[in-house]
Amino acid sequence: MGKQDSGPSKSSIILQTVLLAVAVAAVLYLLASYVLKVQRANLFRGSLGFWMVFAIGLVLRIVLAITQDGFKADIGCFASWSNRMATIGPMQFYGQGTFCDYPPLYMLFSSILTGIQALLNPNGSLTEGGGLLLLKSPAILCDMLTAWLLFKIGKKKLNSKVGTL
Repeated sequence: MGKQDSGPSKSSIILQTVLLAVAVAAVLYLLASYVLKVQRANLFRGSLGFWMVFAIGLVLRIVLAITQDGFKADIGCFASWSNRMATIGPMQFYGQGTFCDYPPLYMLFSSILTGIQALLNPNGSLTEGGGLLLLKSPAILCDMLTAWLLFKIGKKKLNSKVGTL
């Protein structure tokens, strides 16, 4: 009995992701240098450097969210909680015999994501492909918001170069 090919290996996916990030970085750098006539040495003086790093980070997060499963137990819990909240609503969600250590507002938001996933792909799952991206989107959005806030604080307190770092 031979092992069936289950698609690309994890290392292949990671390599493709890194290559994609490098390609996006190169294109953004060249575009910024050409369109904005920015000298290479001055790229990180303003906010442009941050937005380039931000865009690369966002692309990486989206690609990794789709291609990497994450911790099975966590993904399973998030999907189950989202489906439960969408099915029975908030009044019965935290009932007896149910474990959930996330606050109600997050669970309400995740149930909206379940509804979006059901509209876009009624037969799909929150644990694979686009559904997995939807399930991971609150964390991605919060990470990107945190990066932006840290940039703003660093830029205000010190300078944009430090803010970008």
